[in-house]
Amino acid sequence: MQHYERYKASGVEWLGEIPAHWDVRPGFTCFKENKDRNKGLVENTVLSLSYGRIVIKPEEKLTAATQLTHQCSAHTAHSPR
Repeated sequence: MQHYERYKASGVEWLGEIPAHWDVRPGFTCFKENKDRNKGLVENTVLSLSYGRIVIKPEEKLTAATQLTHQCSAHTAHSPR
């Protein structure tokens, strides 16, 4: 792992210290939601929001209609604004 001259608290407990020259930004500044539909049943991994948590639906519980109407699970990284 690369070592930096100075570090600072990230403000995120699980992350700990980060290099002093780094910024801490919300995830939406680095990622955008993939809104592609699962046409042709390309994606078997389907996510569902349940009681505020994201869960992966087991493949055996999916129907063709479910796979078509749910969005693909992948997220796309993009450059910060």
